Amino acid sequence: ILESAIKRSPGDATELIYVENREATARFAENIIHQNMDSTDTRVIVRLVKDARVAVSSTNDLTDSGLDKMLADAAQIAVLLEPDSTFPGMATPASTKAVSAFFDATANSSPESRADAIAAIAKQAKSNGLEASGLYQTEAQSIAVVNSDGVRQWHSETRGEFSVSTSDDPTLGQGWSVGASRDMGRIDAVRLGGIAIEKAVR
Repeated sequence: ILESAIKRSPGDATELIYVENREATARFAENIIHQNMDSTDTRVIVRLVKDARVAVSSTNDLTDSGLDKMLADAAQIAVLLEPDSTFPGMATPASTKAVSAFFDATANSSPESRADAIAAIAKQAKSNGLEASGLYQTEAQSIAVVNSDGVRQWHSETRGEFSVSTSDDPTLGQGWSVGASRDMGRIDAVRLGGIAIEKAVR
């Protein structure tokens, strides 16, 4: 997609950034899940240089016509701008080191697995006369960068977080625990819930 689009750019220099982001969130309060959301967003961002004028535009339409419109919009914006004498130019190719930051356990976390963990915590909290509230969130993101000076880079990563507070009074956070990791396979949400409950009943 990016390789084809950059060849059609009307700019003197062009940078295209592809961003794909998926975020899943389960929020709970008073031992009940009240929000379960899963969203995906994919977009391309362009930075276009024309006659020393630097313009930016973006689109969620990844068809050829959608990308061409984005490029045309950026070119039209550039005409309206003053030349930028401080612009250092596009990045040039450089050696990079691959970073292991993507974990399937996070990327493939399901609504059912999040709900099961929260249900187990809520059951334990209720049996201790407590109310549990918190957040279970995962995110997976991929980014690609292509520019007219030869840069070709790609990176994918995941991250997740689980936090819980427990109390016998909804206005007070008497027990609290949190875990965060790129690999949610290393985070035991039920164990963290147990820690929050233990703190609350001390």
